[in-house]
Amino acid sequence: MSFGVWTVIGLAETVSRYQYQKSLGFPITLYDFGVPLVNSYIWALLTPPVLSFATRYPVERNHIARRFLGYFLGGVLFTIVHVVLRGVLFPVRDPRVGQVPTVGWLLFKRLFLAAGTEDMFQIYMPIVVFGQMIAYYQRFKNREVQLAEAQLEALKSRLQPHFLFNTLNSISALMFSDVKAADKMMSRLGDLLRSILEEGGIQETTLSKELQFLDMYVQIEKVRFNGRLEVVIHADPATLDAHVPQLLLQPLVENAIHHGIAKLSGGGTVRVTSFHDCTELHLRITDNGRGLEPASNAMGQRHGVGLTATRKRLKALYGDSQNFSVDNVPEGGVEVSIDIPFSVEAMAVRQVSKSMLNGAYAES
Repeated sequence: MSFGVWTVIGLAETVSRYQYQKSLGFPITLYDFGVPLVNSYIWALLTPPVLSFATRYPVERNHIARRFLGYFLGGVLFTIVHVVLRGVLFPVRDPRVGQVPTVGWLLFKRLFLAAGTEDMFQIYMPIVVFGQMIAYYQRFKNREVQLAEAQLEALKSRLQPHFLFNTLNSISALMFSDVKAADKMMSRLGDLLRSILEEGGIQETTLSKELQFLDMYVQIEKVRFNGRLEVVIHADPATLDAHVPQLLLQPLVENAIHHGIAKLSGGGTVRVTSFHDCTELHLRITDNGRGLEPASNAMGQRHGVGLTATRKRLKALYGDSQNFSVDNVPEGGVEVSIDIPFSVEAMAVRQVSKSMLNGAYAES
């Protein structure tokens, strides 16, 4: 990029010099064309290290004097290197005698005095200023990214204690009626929490890993419902490597279970479906519960931490490239629809079990 920019500048200066020489009636020589191009390519060679220096050491309030001294010394070094390369590659021709002087101290002295001001203030300083602009832009973008990551982590952290609180309530309810079932729930809760800790602070995972995590949660709920809960997965195999936000499905399935299935005396079914159209990944979570209350249906959502945090996370991660909706279905129940950009993991990931793809979960 540096050589491309300086080539354009060198050619523009060459054309300008040609027009000037022609307007004065001076003869045009190859030397007249060579000087601008040689200078431009030397500056092109020196631009990347100057930009690197300027972006690495931006001007800061606590180091203003030190930084300006460093930039001044850098400008002197920039000029010296340019003069040396220019003197060796394309010595100055003396128009009075028409000869090129011998390369030596006198030549370098003349070049330094002639080009020093131009190199320092017209070439070096604009590069430094441009580098400072890049440095401040990078810092601004880094702050934005860090803020966005902090907001996402805060939303995600709201989900984890949410389902933990509900699960502990379920265990507490079983302690006096079915100790064996409560013990089984405690064991599976430990596996679930271990999985969360292993994933750390990542924001995205693959759909296959998300389904594995969902399976651990569903096994806990199936103990609580004692045969009254069925969760069915229909996942297009082509979507298993797709990127999805971590902890995306669990709070939605939890919401369907607690607000839909739990209200049915005979239990019910939650279906999770995934498919894609090459550009978007489509996820559907459907339950056959009682559906949305009229007030909730008017807003297109159920109340709760899970839905609210999920909606905000999707907005923060994908902006306007996502869609999230909660609606009643004609046959009864509620369907949560999620549409996000379809992005496939490049490396191989663990696949979900065949039982997850073919139908209902089996009681372990």
